[in-house]
Amino acid sequence: MTLAEALIAIGGIATALATAALAVIAWSQLSALRKQLDDQARQLKIVGDREKQWRTIEACERYSYDPVLRECKKRLWEARRNGVLPRFPDVSVIRQDAILIVNYLDAIGTGVAQGVYLFEIVRDHLRVIVMETVERFVQNGQGEFGINKANITGLITLHEKITASQTKYKAAI
Repeated sequence: MTLAEALIAIGGIATALATAALAVIAWSQLSALRKQLDDQARQLKIVGDREKQWRTIEACERYSYDPVLRECKKRLWEARRNGVLPRFPDVSVIRQDAILIVNYLDAIGTGVAQGVYLFEIVRDHLRVIVMETVERFVQNGQGEFGINKANITGLITLHEKITASQTKYKAAI
């Protein structure tokens, strides 16, 4: 073997060793990157879950604090003569108010069905409101409002789930 051939062989071995070293370094960096991406995905899921919790709470609180809904509830209360009468004497006066509240709760129910809102939080915040709204305005416990159940499937499904559910929400985070 000549000197040139020996140098070429040594160069080939050095190239092979360098390539192997780069492969090991790349493999370890990819493993670290994979771990980092997994950690980031877990953190984003936690943030997403927390965001969904807050979004659900805000939607539930809107029932109490939204000025339009508050005025509707006030007119309904006054139309029933401050809650003394078992039924509304003239449903036509407050029908639109009842429909607005039913539609709002239907939107909440639809949000629960689509996974936008968390059922457990909605149930714990709005259980009584959903139950009474369906009883009063859909099942006509306080007057004939003419609300078609087929048009408010989100609220009806939510009502059924609330009726069947007994547990309380506990955050997993």
